[in-house]
Amino acid sequence: MQPTGRPPVVDVALQGSGITVADQVDRAKVLQRLRLGDVAYRHLTRAAAITVLIIPGGIIISLVWGSLPALRTFGISFLYEDAWNPVTEKFGAIAPIYGTIITSIIAMLIAVPVALFVYLSAQSRYFGITTVRVKYNRIPDYVDYIKTLNAAREKVGLPIKLAAYQITSGAQAGTFLYFRPLKSLKTWDDDYAAMAGTEKAMTDAFGGEEAARKVRLQGADLVVVADNAVYAMNPKISRPTPEFAKYDLAFWAPKAAETRTAAATKPGASKQPASVKKEAPKQ
Repeated sequence: MQPTGRPPVVDVALQGSGITVADQVDRAKVLQRLRLGDVAYRHLTRAAAITVLIIPGGIIISLVWGSLPALRTFGISFLYEDAWNPVTEKFGAIAPIYGTIITSIIAMLIAVPVALFVYLSAQSRYFGITTVRVKYNRIPDYVDYIKTLNAAREKVGLPIKLAAYQITSGAQAGTFLYFRPLKSLKTWDDDYAAMAGTEKAMTDAFGGEEAARKVRLQGADLVVVADNAVYAMNPKISRPTPEFAKYDLAFWAPKAAETRTAAATKPGASKQPASVKKEAPKQ
């Protein structure tokens, strides 16, 4: 409620501002244009969302329609039987269906970790590399041991991610390399600081002290030597691919990043909208 004798707040705010009727009309036109743009953008995004739903729906309808002759002839068992005998005219599609699903899952299991590792590697400044040499006649046992170790790591939720490589030529048989990207040396220090808690969690994951002791003795019996080293990334002599460098352009290609920054800050590169007018300083 407006107190008696006090001018409206709007009048006070606009007093002496020099706003004319023409300026108010121009502002109304600008707001109208912006409102029209918002309406158009809203309808455009709504149409895109509906299209995203319509296309998969159309694909599903097309697949169902195309499968109707087979379903009418062979029945619903066509989807879960594996018989494929043209002589007796008995057919089942479970084999190709199962194969398609399995190959898709395998592709995702391969692609997702590789993509994640590439992303983490591009943003890393260091690499922790562990070289392990195993008794050459115990390699299968070592692989089983590492699977047990990784299962325990997953169970306790350890965030450590590694890429493992096994030697094929040029070094002693039974040599394994483990690569771990590190964003900073603090990550390495944090691991050592949390060592006691990690050991306890792994012991619980193995099923107690006795079970954990057996696993550790097994590893000691399989491994001849294990060396840890930390390497620093050197972007000056590196030649990463553009796809790899784009995840951290300022580090891998500082000149390109500086060029982009300079272009963005170049006079005239960023212009104000025509609707924004500069006011002359008041005298």
